[in-house]
Amino acid sequence: MRKFLKRIYFAIRPSNRMVILDYPVEPVALYTKENPHQKLNEIISENHLEYEKLLQHAASLKENFTEIKTKDKGTNVLEPTWNNKYVPGLDIIILFTLLDYLKPRKYIEIGSGTSTKTALKARNEKNLDFTITCIDPKPRQEIKKIADSWHASAIQDLPLDIFKNLEENDVVFMDGTHSLYPNSDVSWFFIEILPILPKGVIVQIHDIYLPYDYPQFMLEKHYSENYLLGAVILSNPAKYEIISPNFYISEQKSLSGILDEIWNYPNLKNAERHGGSFWFKIQ
Repeated sequence: MRKFLKRIYFAIRPSNRMVILDYPVEPVALYTKENPHQKLNEIISENHLEYEKLLQHAASLKENFTEIKTKDKGTNVLEPTWNNKYVPGLDIIILFTLLDYLKPRKYIEIGSGTSTKTALKARNEKNLDFTITCIDPKPRQEIKKIADSWHASAIQDLPLDIFKNLEENDVVFMDGTHSLYPNSDVSWFFIEILPILPKGVIVQIHDIYLPYDYPQFMLEKHYSENYLLGAVILSNPAKYEIISPNFYISEQKSLSGILDEIWNYPNLKNAERHGGSFWFKIQ
């Protein structure tokens, strides 16, 4: 009977939505704030001085951040907002800061939205000279007004030359489906794109919590990118110079406190302050 029911299920299931696993999965955290992954914690903590320098540069740009409104008060759809449900506060600050600090020639996004608006804000307010390219199968209408070029397709359908031709300090901002499945953007990014990125390219992957595990609601969505990136870094830590592990920074008061002057500004007191971006440089 069980085999019969299984055959019926496979015949009627939507193939792109449901997954039948051979073994039960218990979505609980392997690594917590009290018990992070030991080796990853050692690798990430080695660069504290560099994180401090970056955060101090961010603090010097406070006037660019204090004017950003919260989502409920924002009126311009082309501007980033705090509490937008997708990109937390620290991620907005670090993206803006790194674009100002690195001065890339190209900024490529996989996934688009608040991050695109933040890149535009940085380019306009700091007089930067970089192109914005968005890769998103379902781009928001306003993003088409921001991007210099956009591809309404999956990254699997684009030529790899887009990434092979990047130069030092150019940025690849990955914010896709977060899950490793057959033919997923995550699978393609880690197997086809990450290995061919030239030395000096800056990479951001979103919703990364290393050296900790995902929060429970993401575990229940079966996100897996966190583990894949952790394995990549552990396999060759010298190749990936970590420049801003935002969630880790959020958990270190000696680091996150550098931005207190920004967060204590009157209209930012209710803004979410944590981050989920994980930034590294290809060596």
